[in-house]
Amino acid sequence: MPDEGPAASPAVPTSLSRELLRWIQSLDLAYSVKNVKRDFSNGFLIAEIFSRYYDKDIQMHSFDNGIALRIKKDNWGQLRIKKDNWGQL
Repeated sequence: MPDEGPAASPAVPTSLSRELLRWIQSLDLAYSVKNVKRDFSNGFLIAEIFSRYYDKDIQMHSFDNGIALRIKKDNWGQLRIKKDNWGQL
């Protein structure tokens, strides 16, 4: 049997399906999605999407749209705390 290299793992999508992209565009977010990995990496757009559905729990003034590691950790940390709180409902 030929060597197939590292164990096969599912590919991580680098783009969104058309249906998902249309839904995101319909939300009229503050920033348009041009590069999925980069634009969602800091948690800002995720927070904005959640704020549309959980407006009492997510205040966008608490989130920054930056690229610094500190900002990314802070945004995702806030979202993690919210997720943990939602699990207790």
